[in-house]
Amino acid sequence: MFRKLSLLAVTAHLPVACSSFGGEVSGVFYYVQLQQSQQSSVCMELASDLSASFPLRVVDQVLPTRPSGQCIVDLDNKGQAPRILTTIVWDPGNRRFSLRVWGSGQEGISTARELAPQFIAIARKRFPDAVITNYKPTFSLLGP
Repeated sequence: MFRKLSLLAVTAHLPVACSSFGGEVSGVFYYVQLQQSQQSSVCMELASDLSASFPLRVVDQVLPTRPSGQCIVDLDNKGQAPRILTTIVWDPGNRRFSLRVWGSGQEGISTARELAPQFIAIARKRFPDAVITNYKPTFSLLGP
C-alpha cells in the first residue's frame, strides 16, 4: 500500500519536477508560520477546507505516523485541465506549513498563480495570527 502511494506521489509531481531541473520551480510557494502548536490533524483539516471551497481532491497523504508528527497531503483539481497540484506539508517542530501550488504547462502555472492568494485567504481565516511569507525554492539535478 505504501509503495503504491509513494509511486502515486512521484508520478503526480513528475511533470512539475521535470520542468524545474536546474533552476527555479514553477509555482507559488508559501510558509504559514503558526504562533501556537497544533494537533497533527491540522494538515488534513486545512486540506478539507481547501477541498470544500475548490474542486480539489486528496490524491496522496502521509499522515503523522512518525514521532515528529509531520503530515503531507497532495491535492489535485480532479483531473481538470489545466492540471493544478497543491501540496501541504506540516512541520510541527517548527509550527509551520509549507503550502505549494503548482501548475502543469503555462496555463497551469497562470492558474496556480491566480488560485494561490485564495488558498492563502483560507489559511489566514483558519489561522488568523499566522505569519505568511512567500518563498522560491530552487533545485538542481543533485537536489535542493
